[in-house]
Amino acid sequence: MLKAGALKLLCLFRMHLPGQFLVSLLPAVIAHIASKSVVVQTYAAITLERWLSVTDAVADGSQAPRVPAEHLHAHLDALFSTLFAVLDNPELPENEYVMKAIMRLLSLLGARAAGLAPSILPKLTQIFEHVARNPVNAVYNHYMFECYALLIRASCRGAEPAAASRACDEFEAHLFPPFQQVLTADISEFTPYVFQLLAQLLAYRPGTGLSDPYKALFAPLLSPVLWERRGNVPALSELLHSYILRDAPYILSTGSLPGVLGVFQKLLSSRANEAFAYRVLDSLLQLCPVAAMQPYAPTAMQLLLQRLQDAVKDDRPPAPLGKEKPPECRNPRYVRRLLHTVCAYATVHGGAAAAALLDGAHAGLAAQVCTAVWGRFTPQLLAGPAPESRRIVAGIARLITESPLQENLPAWKALLGLAAEIGVTLHVRTAGENGDIPIDDAPEVRRTVCTRRCRMCDV
Repeated sequence: MLKAGALKLLCLFRMHLPGQFLVSLLPAVIAHIASKSVVVQTYAAITLERWLSVTDAVADGSQAPRVPAEHLHAHLDALFSTLFAVLDNPELPENEYVMKAIMRLLSLLGARAAGLAPSILPKLTQIFEHVARNPVNAVYNHYMFECYALLIRASCRGAEPAAASRACDEFEAHLFPPFQQVLTADISEFTPYVFQLLAQLLAYRPGTGLSDPYKALFAPLLSPVLWERRGNVPALSELLHSYILRDAPYILSTGSLPGVLGVFQKLLSSRANEAFAYRVLDSLLQLCPVAAMQPYAPTAMQLLLQRLQDAVKDDRPPAPLGKEKPPECRNPRYVRRLLHTVCAYATVHGGAAAAALLDGAHAGLAAQVCTAVWGRFTPQLLAGPAPESRRIVAGIARLITESPLQENLPAWKALLGLAAEIGVTLHVRTAGENGDIPIDDAPEVRRTVCTRRCRMCDV
């Protein structure tokens, strides 16, 4: 109890301890992680994880870890060997605090963790195969998959094509057998994570085209049963996007396009999933030839416009006489997503093609949507991610210069005003952030199938 109490004290006062002092205590913490007492092991793992989470403000206003990764190199072998040895403890084989410490250590190392992958990957896979037989600790399993995601990113992101390809081969060799076990047994606790890791590997693999295992998996992905589970939807959508991004011609050649559009229609029917529906449709519209999408584009736009009618409704009570309220729509996110889809299409295929996309659902619809929807609700359409705003401005520039909308003065003015407002908002926001932030530097962690922040599918 004295040892556990001392570790708890060091953990509680970590914010007041200098980095060099924390590094000097690492050998002692490692020794306590190797203790025979489960309580001491757990407190030592918690202390290590909390120390590695401490950050300090630096001159440029950003946050830097108090214990830099380069100060850990002398202790890495001992840290990982001791932490993984604890997970073999029969008294508490699924210690979530130990797995979280491994995850935090990999996160702090970043790209430096790539060199550790050959030694860590077999141990993680052994743990994966064990817990897949009987998943009981959701938090422990979550951190395990976080470790996989961090290792994949460290090994593949920014690496030379040959090195990235070898790394993907190694990960697939270790992961495909347990993945097959999970998908065959339909282990619902793990399937979202499996789909996310598959999407990550597929996105990071250099070159184009699909290997035979991915081709064999594609048809089952379109099964309606998989999409019925709400937890699967984010991961499946990302995986489907990765398939389209990597080999859209394969989807067209196998006649799978109607099935993919069926998934889009199912996702669009739920407001909770409409963002994923747009993700799938945007991929198809931008990466498939216009001729291939021509038979299906009018129907897809009609579905979007049906939802738009509900999104633009104003649910507020009528204003008193003489006190008119500015127009507001019920679902501005949906309205902006439609705007982004059309503008992104314009940046790829041209302004005339984007206007024809709307007019294909109904003659003259492009001008009507520009004036009665996007122009009317401009103040509600300004907020959004910076990359998305840039694409909207670029797409509007092509719409007002290359399409018949340049001859429709009300529509032209509405689009120009919208682009100007978004541009001003974007400039003010980035100026407050000391300049533009590259897309690659944006936060990569986001909510997925669980309520925790995780790095799954971070591409």
